[in-house]
Amino acid sequence: MKVSELEGYLLNYWVARADGLRCEIRKRQPCETMHAYIFIDTAVHTGYPRIYSASTYWNEGGEIIERERIGLMPAVEGGVAFWIAAHPDYSDPVRGSTALIAAMRAYVASKFGNEVTEAAHG
Repeated sequence: MKVSELEGYLLNYWVARADGLRCEIRKRQPCETMHAYIFIDTAVHTGYPRIYSASTYWNEGGEIIERERIGLMPAVEGGVAFWIAAHPDYSDPVRGSTALIAAMRAYVASKFGNEVTEAAHG
């Protein structure tokens, strides 16, 4: 699968993998959509599952952008607005409909290249 096409839970899954986090794709409830879950240690639980959404929430993705020094720039082409992200360890700029999507794609590409394998769904 092309990194430039990753979005939603699949993008979040690969961001977590790029960050070295244990991650699974699964539903919270049988009738819900898929989510990327990471497993964290809390004062009460070890390996507590938590939905991870770095491509949607700035409190998760923003920390990666700052740490990885990912550059972001808004752009317009053919009347369509999008964002361009550049990672210092990856030569090609990456696009996304939002700044977080572009930045997280750039981060994944910097770790895995232009393509990733299909993620297993739990």
